[in-house]
Amino acid sequence: MEVAGRLLASLRRLGTRAREVIQPFVESMRARDRYFWQRSAVLGAWAALSLLAIGIARSGGAGEADNALQAYVALRDSALGWAILVHNRSDEPWVDVAVEVDGGKTYRAERIEPDQKIVLSPWQFVGEDGKPASGRAPSGVVLRVGRKVIRPPLSREGEAGDG
Repeated sequence: MEVAGRLLASLRRLGTRAREVIQPFVESMRARDRYFWQRSAVLGAWAALSLLAIGIARSGGAGEADNALQAYVALRDSALGWAILVHNRSDEPWVDVAVEVDGGKTYRAERIEPDQKIVLSPWQFVGEDGKPASGRAPSGVVLRVGRKVIRPPLSREGEAGDG
């Protein structure tokens, strides 16, 4: 019983000492004015939004290249005409490549290397009749690499009236 009594007395002394240390801090916090609390709230919100923004920025984002070939395809439409950007974002080269736009007009390439970008003009797309693609911007693209065929989302960069 003597051990339990000493333990209980030690815990009481510890509690008293903790109260002596914490009480001045609690009283100083109570004495803070409204301006201090508002400033603290603004800084806390800023810190939370900063962490959220960093988290969103680091969460990835190459959604346009989430396909079997890791291809990114963008259409640039301006007053001078249109062009298509094709970017191989994979680690493997593409062999026997065909890029087809509306109306069956096709551009063919033997090989596109990893991280290589090509920009294609309408006159580079040729149909079976030997005529180039029209001046009207395509609404979709079909990409064939070997036996793989995908319809990647067509990102639009600029419009005909942009200045």
